[in-house]
Amino acid sequence: MRTLNSIDEYPMVEFDHNDGYPAPSLPAGPTRVLLVDESPTDAAKLTNLLRETARDDFHIVHVASVEEAISHLATNEVQLVTADLSRPLNGNGNGNGNGNGNADGNGMAELDGLQRLLEAAHDIPLVVLTGDDHTLGERALSLGAEDFLVHADISGPRFARSLINARQRRVQRNGHQVAEQLQLVGRLAAGVAHEINNLLAAISGAAEVLVGEATSTECNTMIRDILAQVERGRGVTRHLLTLGRRDRYEPHYVDPNAVLEAVATSVERWRTPDLRVERQMDRDVSLVHVDQAQLEQALLQLARNAVEAMPNGGTITFTSRRATRRQDRIETDGGTPPDGFVVLAISDTGDGVPETLRDRIFTPFFSTKHDETGTGLGLSTVRDIAIRNGGEARLSTRSRQGATFELLLPSHCTDGAVAGMSADGTVPAAAPPAMAAREPEPVQRTILLIEDDAAVLRIMTRLLQRAGYRVIAALSADDAWGRWEALGDRIDMLVTDLIVPGELHPLEMAARIHATRPNFPVVFCSGYAASFSSGQVEFVEGENFVQKPFAFSTLIDTVGRHLPLLPAVTH
Repeated sequence: MRTLNSIDEYPMVEFDHNDGYPAPSLPAGPTRVLLVDESPTDAAKLTNLLRETARDDFHIVHVASVEEAISHLATNEVQLVTADLSRPLNGNGNGNGNGNGNADGNGMAELDGLQRLLEAAHDIPLVVLTGDDHTLGERALSLGAEDFLVHADISGPRFARSLINARQRRVQRNGHQVAEQLQLVGRLAAGVAHEINNLLAAISGAAEVLVGEATSTECNTMIRDILAQVERGRGVTRHLLTLGRRDRYEPHYVDPNAVLEAVATSVERWRTPDLRVERQMDRDVSLVHVDQAQLEQALLQLARNAVEAMPNGGTITFTSRRATRRQDRIETDGGTPPDGFVVLAISDTGDGVPETLRDRIFTPFFSTKHDETGTGLGLSTVRDIAIRNGGEARLSTRSRQGATFELLLPSHCTDGAVAGMSADGTVPAAAPPAMAAREPEPVQRTILLIEDDAAVLRIMTRLLQRAGYRVIAALSADDAWGRWEALGDRIDMLVTDLIVPGELHPLEMAARIHATRPNFPVVFCSGYAASFSSGQVEFVEGENFVQKPFAFSTLIDTVGRHLPLLPAVTH
């Protein structure tokens, strides 16, 4: 048999990872292996086999009993466990290596020790070694072991291949499970967001109607406070959708220092006892091209974690800098951008993150909170936001010396090439769209409006009528189609929610209308953040799509792009 000299030469498991999330991969560096074997002689033989085959690919620690293994797993980082079932692991160090599988009823050969070891290892893959008893190996697989090898068949390459493949299979399986969990969360979040955004749309619409009718300054102030809270609610639903990737991704050129300063100011307003907030910002950092709401969400999550890591007070530091050193370069799907990276960091002076948890800290649904308040979604969302914006999230920490979480984002030089950028390299905030003033028109245009929420339907009807349009309202596409068949020649536009009850879908209704009137204008509305995939329609906000909850001016401006009111007839 040919001796293989590198793990790269082993036949490896092929990955098939098509869920849209980063493919699982093994961290760089040697694999940390915990070898559980009562016999020091056998343990030395197995260790030598691995070292002769791939000296630099494994770091092996030997223990003689299940109790020692459980203790080691509790305090050390381990990536693989391999255990010898050919004799009981009673820890006396007198194994004779005969591999006969005799058991004393209290050790690994009775599989009770294996069960305890699997529970302690949790998600760490375990490979078992047996004597000539294949049945014992198969029973170990049924309990949760990843693979088994018979002593007589063990060679260096085969042992190494079994360990690495076991680890890759576990990583791949966990990756797929995480993706399925995220998809489930995304579907749930989309449904919740739809209902919440409908409520917000009704509140926002009613408040906007009242703005023009309120007579006192105090009432107008209270109404505008309501509108401000609606906008905050919309931000909450967008944050909820981020993890499931059901939100609208809206990147803009953003000053990272301005976002970091806003988060630092928010933390100061929390008035946490004995908390000091410090800033170390490089004023020369370039712009970043990101979704600002997502960046704010990520930084706020990191800030909350930092404050929670210091229950007795401490210092939280907000830092920005340019990534110019070699160690700052990261690998992303697009490689290293030509302008480098901007690093936004949040540091605390807490106890830091234990070594045993660092590989899992960004794993979805993993939480270190034991009071059932942690969802395990915070840091995984932070990492997902960084990846979506072309960067990376990473952790640096030392025991008892606090932790620093960094977001690395592609930098964009402020050379004036960005449209709308001022001479000092800042991007002015976009002014809210204003509804063009329209005088009452003697000739109205008619809109067929579909909305399944009665409150939202009433508000939208009133807003459109207030702008000068005639409205035919329907609670479903089935109802609206009946109106169309009776009055289609008098209808000038369709405005419809994307999710309504009934057999006829609004997209199908629009397709039917376009079959006879190809240029007929249609505007879609939804609280799902345009997460629909349609080969028929491309949703463009402000053109044929309005995101709930919307401002009065946004709805009217979008409708007005396609359906301006007819000019007054003069004689």
